This record gives sequence, structure tokens and C-alpha cells, in this order.
Amino acid sequence: MNRLSSFYSGKIAVLTSALVLLLFSDLVAGKPLSIEAIYTHPFFYGISPREAIWSPNSDKIAFSWNDGGERFRDVWLYDLKKDRLSCLTDMAGIKEDPKEDDERTREERKEAEKLRGGVSSLRWSPDGKKIAFVYLGDVFTVNVENKEAVRILHTEAGEKNPQYSPDGKYLSFIRGGDLWYLDLEKHRVEQLTTTGTDTVVNGAGYYLSWLDEVSCYRWSPDSKRIAFMRYDLSEIDPILIPDYVGKKVKTTEQKRSIAGGKLANSKIGVISLKGRETLWLDMGEETEYYIRTLRWSSAGDRLLLDKVSKAQKDRWILVADCHSGKVEEIFHESDTAWVSSISGECFWGREGKTIVFSSDRTGYNHLYSISVNDGEPEQLTSGDWEVRDPEVPFGGWWVYFFSTEVAIPERHLFLLDLKTGKKERLTFEEGWSSPPQRYGENMLSPDGKRAVLYYTNNLTPPDYCSVDLGKRGKVSRITNSVLPEFSEYELSRPEFFTFASDVDGETVHALVWKPEDFDAAKRYPLIVHIHGAGYAQAVCNYWSRTNLFHQVLAQEGFVVVTVDYRGSSGYGRKFRTDVYRHLGNLDLEDAVSVVEYLNGLGYIDSSRVGIWGWSYGGFLTNMAMFKRPDVFKVGCSVAAVNDWENYNLWYTTERFNFPKEDSIAYKRSSPIHFAEGLKGKLLLIHGMADSNVHFQDTVQLIFKLVKNNKEFDVMIYPREEHGFSRDESYVHVFTKILEYFQEHLK
Repeated sequence: MNRLSSFYSGKIAVLTSALVLLLFSDLVAGKPLSIEAIYTHPFFYGISPREAIWSPNSDKIAFSWNDGGERFRDVWLYDLKKDRLSCLTDMAGIKEDPKEDDERTREERKEAEKLRGGVSSLRWSPDGKKIAFVYLGDVFTVNVENKEAVRILHTEAGEKNPQYSPDGKYLSFIRGGDLWYLDLEKHRVEQLTTTGTDTVVNGAGYYLSWLDEVSCYRWSPDSKRIAFMRYDLSEIDPILIPDYVGKKVKTTEQKRSIAGGKLANSKIGVISLKGRETLWLDMGEETEYYIRTLRWSSAGDRLLLDKVSKAQKDRWILVADCHSGKVEEIFHESDTAWVSSISGECFWGREGKTIVFSSDRTGYNHLYSISVNDGEPEQLTSGDWEVRDPEVPFGGWWVYFFSTEVAIPERHLFLLDLKTGKKERLTFEEGWSSPPQRYGENMLSPDGKRAVLYYTNNLTPPDYCSVDLGKRGKVSRITNSVLPEFSEYELSRPEFFTFASDVDGETVHALVWKPEDFDAAKRYPLIVHIHGAGYAQAVCNYWSRTNLFHQVLAQEGFVVVTVDYRGSSGYGRKFRTDVYRHLGNLDLEDAVSVVEYLNGLGYIDSSRVGIWGWSYGGFLTNMAMFKRPDVFKVGCSVAAVNDWENYNLWYTTERFNFPKEDSIAYKRSSPIHFAEGLKGKLLLIHGMADSNVHFQDTVQLIFKLVKNNKEFDVMIYPREEHGFSRDESYVHVFTKILEYFQEHLK
């Protein structure tokens, strides 16, 4: 019997009988998938919940969700005692305030309303009676009992990131680059910082800040002070993003440093509510650095900091005295390539006497503990597997974390007891468990008895579940996002496999989809998919909308493979840094090796091999088409970086250092310098409003290809970002990719 079935034996929410059948089968008979069904709202597979937060008394969980598969999110509540799920708000009826200088057409205003995502930034009041949230740039609260929603801040400037003080007397927020708060007893708004401008932000992040909006400022435990980040972006040159759709060309400015550029000047302040005095921490003369942790001690006298150098070769764990501003170094490590991005959180441990952190200094990301006074770090976990997303609650005597120990394509929750050193596995169903938010400490209930997390697998879209930490393995489902028509579709599970790199013998993981009527005696066209981000993982037992598209390609007679090429996450430090100073080398050769491996199995037509990808996947697609035209005949490249000197400072510094010091690393890793090698059919795709990989990259490549008299195809999408917003754009682009492969590869 499929082990997935036991996951639902103790479910709270009722599943449809069709979904239960899905969980017992690797293949569900039904109608074939279509691109329109995959990318058009309402999504038949639903919209996953977000931003789960526990109530102060641990008996309720609030989150944003839409149970009808639409994009607009409201505030939802799950009551554990009553086993009841309810929607607290109906915010779609509240419209945007009219603006005198609004030059948008009626159609543009209507489209903006259609694309609106709903509520965000949910926060419980300390008394558990209300939930604060942001909608249309204003702060609202909703009463948990009577569901009354009240707009408590309504300004033209707008507010974001509301946070209650621990004593519940104040509600802080960011407005115009400054920290403000609402005195809930006196009903009075007070401004804390006064230096906020278009280029200076207090308590909020910017494009390259490591900390998210929640973590850029934090209340002290006694509610008397706030620690906050201050970023000065005045020395960063703006980048212009054009919009050609209106009668006049308009541009928006983006403050983002590119390769070799300036990092924002950073300061860390502690401001007192009573005297409005700011204590600036003594971080030394250097002002360009990354802060990855900002966390108060339980006594409210110290701050725990994780600092990384601009060059990203060095990392320091620091403790700051919040009375004197003095900062003490507790731990320092260096990496000859770059400091791992998954080690960015550290925590107070053992009643504030130690610090718990993670590092891949021994080859894999593992947990360590170090005394705040002196000594060397003690390694707490070990093995050829990785720790992810640790959380240290309740006095610092336990560590909860996810890991790849069971299987690299899966994630499971574990508990480590710091008193005994005993490690326990808490989730047991095959698949992928992960924190309920990307950032923030919201997984564990305040009483320490339960956890909320996502659960998913290849056939099950991600939903929230709760785990009873006192009863190991007892998991209860909270949400069921799929729509009734989910059962109508024929969904198939891809096959997992590994192969050896032809270059150095490294083991590489991959997934393959085959046509339903697959015959091993036949020869099929092959499409290789390259996942985005570079340092990410696609060969996983989790739900992916991209994988649905791959099933469509398989329905059309293609064999499709996705590979966790060199540089992907989940495989340790060596695998991560094998791409250092040379992208488009071992990562590309892994894509070539998977073609050779499948060809050796006898069912691939090596003369009909295509490749596609988005973002990093687009970059590697172009490199493949330019450097290995002997292997790849057709490519579809979406939102590709074509010259790494155009891309953001953080990402490029990790992989290539700075352009002035290491120009060769940039040149040999950028597709634009290999454009003359194009021989096959190439489709270039880009959204013109892309603020991550700017449209400029595709324009520059087009210019270079024309100079080299190369034939290629182009599809551009006005007003679309790095990830598209409009259903019609998604349907159009994936239809175009499908048709391109059908025309040139079959």
C-alpha cells in the first residue's frame, strides 16, 4: 500500500473521496491536462495557504488563503479545539481610494483590481482577540469572535509590516521609510525615526537586504525599545524599468546594485519609545555588509547578529550590548568560495548561555552550538545530509529542524534535545514537509505542543498540517486547497533516478516523465528542463506547477527530464561550489550527461533533443544552445541572464567575486560571449517589466545575435515581471513553448 495513505488516517479536514483515491495511486485516470487548466484561475489544484501564525494561547492558527483557487486572499482561522475552519474577512468589497493624479485608463484600473492579491502581513494581538493585517496599503484589524474588520490606519502614504508590542499596548508599522507606532490606549500615532526618505529606510528592507520585512525591526521583550536596521541607498544608481503600453513611455526606478556595485550603507539602531533616543551599535568602520539575524535575548539586554561581508567570504556571529552599543565577536568562519545562504539563522540557546547556528564548514550544513563566553563550536549533527530551517524555542533547550537525512528528494521534521543530544524524527510520510512561512519563527505553537507546516508530494498540492509534538508522527490536515475538479485530471508521478556525470563521475539526481503509451523499443524526442535560481532543488517529491507542464509535454509524445545540475541545493558544499567562478561549465555538462545516459537506455532519439528553462534555466539554456549545439537542437529560454555583469550584486559576488578583480569568471560564464555558436532553433522570451533579470539582458543578446547573423525567434511580454502575473500571459508563453518544440523537435 502507498505509504501516503497513512498521512490522512487522522485528518481533521474532510477530503473528497476522489482525493483519497489519488493518494492511494500513482496514476489517476481522467481527462488529460491542458495548459489552460494549469495556468488559469481558479486553479483546479487550489491556492496554497500562506503566513500561518499561532494565537498566543496556542489554540488557533490564522493564515491568508482562498479556498476557491482564486488569487485574492482573505484572513482565515483554524480552531484546533473546535476542529473548525472559517474565513474571518471579505476584503474584496473594499476598493482602492480614488487618486486625483491617476492617469490609468478604466481598463487598467479594472485589471489592477483583478490582479490584486488580497491581505498580507498577519499579526495576532497579544491578548488573542484581534488579528492585524495589511490591505491596499492600510492597516486593518479583524475581531476573531465577531469577524468585524476595522481600518485603523488610512493614509495616502500607506503602511506596511505592522507588529504588536509584546505587552499589547502599541502597534508599530513602517510609513515612508520610518518607524511609527499607534498607541492603542491613547489612540494616538507617534513617529519614532525621522530620517526616512526615498533612499533611506528604517525598519524595512530593500532589494538586497537579507532580512525580510518582519525581521528588519524587532520589539524588545519589555516593549520599551525597538531594534531596527537602517539602510542608506543614496549611493546606489537607479535602474530604469520601462513601460511601453501607454500613450507615453513611462519608467519606474529601481534601487538595485549590480555586479561590482555599492551595497547599501547599513546601521543597526536601538530606539527607546520614551526618549526617542537611538543607540547605534558599534559595527566598526565598514558599512557595506549583510545582516542575516537580528534577535533579542530573553532578558532584553543583548542582540544576536549574523553578519556576512560584502565579498561573502566571511561570516561573523556577534552579540551586542544594548546599553553600551559594544559588539563582541563570538564566532568567525571563512569560505574560499562563498558563505552558504542556508546558514543565515542563529538562535539563543540554553537560557541565553549559548548560540545555536548552522554551517556547512564540514561539507554539509549541520547544527552547532557555541558558548557566548569562549570556546570552540560543538557540532550537534553530522552526516552526509543537510539541516534546513532550524528553529530554537522555549529557553533554547531544543532545536526543531528539517533535513535531507531520510532521502535527498524529501524533507522531514526532526527534534534535537540539547540536554541529551538525542535526535527524533517527527514526520514520517514520504514527501516534503517545510515551514509555514519563508521567514519568521511561526512554526511552533507558543506552548510548545504543536507545529504547523506545509506537507506536499508529487501528487498532492501543498497544504497546512499540524503536528502533535507530544505524539510523534500524529499529523492532522488543516486546509484542503484542491477544487472538486482536481479528481477529473489524469496525474502521473515522475520517475526518480540518478546517473554519473561524464566529466567527473559525480552522482546527479533527475526526474523523468514519459508518454502514457511509452514503448521502450521506440525512439522519442527529449526535452531537458533546467530549474531556476541555480541554488535550488527540482528533483523532489513535492508538488510543482512546472511539473504539470512537463506532463503536458509527455502527453504530446515527448520524454521530459529535469536535473539537479551542479550548484543545486541539497547535496552539500562541494556540489554547491562546483560552479564557483564558472557557470555554464559543470552545470551544463550535467545536462549533457543526462542526455547521454538516457540515450544509452535506447529510447531517446539523440538527433531530437531540446532544452528549456526560466531565469537561471534560461541562462543555461542559452549556454547549451551556444556551447553544445552538437547535443541541443532546440531551446526555449525565458527571462535569462545573458551577461552576469548586469545582474544583482549579492548573487554575482557569491559566484564570481567582483568584475574588476575577476573579469574572466564573468566572461566565461555569460552566454552573450558565446552567441556566435548558435546553430539550432532558439526562442528567447522575456517580460519587459522584469525587475529581477532585466529585459536589457535579452535586448543585448538580440543585438549580439544579429551582429553574428544568427536566426532566432523572440517573444516579449509587456508589463510582465520575472514571474508573470496575468493568466493569459502564462497560457500564451507555455503554449508558445509547446508549439515551438512540436514544430522543431518532433
